[in-house]
Amino acid sequence: MNPSNVISTAAAAVPAAESANTYDIMHVSGPMMVWTWVTFLLVAVVLYKVAWKPILSALEQRERRIRRSLEDAEKARLAAADADARRDAIVGEARASAQSLIEEGRAEAVANAQRAEHKSRAEVRLVMANAQRDITQAQEQARRQLTADTAALAVELAAKVVREQMRDPARQKALTEQLIRELHT
Repeated sequence: MNPSNVISTAAAAVPAAESANTYDIMHVSGPMMVWTWVTFLLVAVVLYKVAWKPILSALEQRERRIRRSLEDAEKARLAAADADARRDAIVGEARASAQSLIEEGRAEAVANAQRAEHKSRAEVRLVMANAQRDITQAQEQARRQLTADTAALAVELAAKVVREQMRDPARQKALTEQLIRELHT
């Protein structure tokens, strides 16, 4: 059956149905049903050749793009999870490093405090030793000065006593005799 014959036959049937004046929209006629099916099949074949293949091709491409997008999204999710894990590891390392630095700083501060304390104690001992030496030297000097002053005072006092005794001639003679006796003995 040639498509041009089908169209011409269908065109001839339509005016015949109009002239019969018995055209009812609810009336189903055999030839009209055949022509409807033939038209449907022709449209289906044309649509299959012209539209169905491109539509299916476009749908398949869209499906591939969606599948690829889902795969990319899954890869991105895994990459993000991996990045989160690496970030958490780096943060953990940074915290551990910071804690280590804090502990080292504390230990260094304690060591510095102990060194400063030892140094200040040594300085205090040195200052005290110097002060003790200065005190001892001052005491020795004071003793020497006191001894010298005492000796000078004793000599002066003895000179005064001797002068007093030398004024009296009898005493002078007795003292001279006593000294001579002591020197001979």
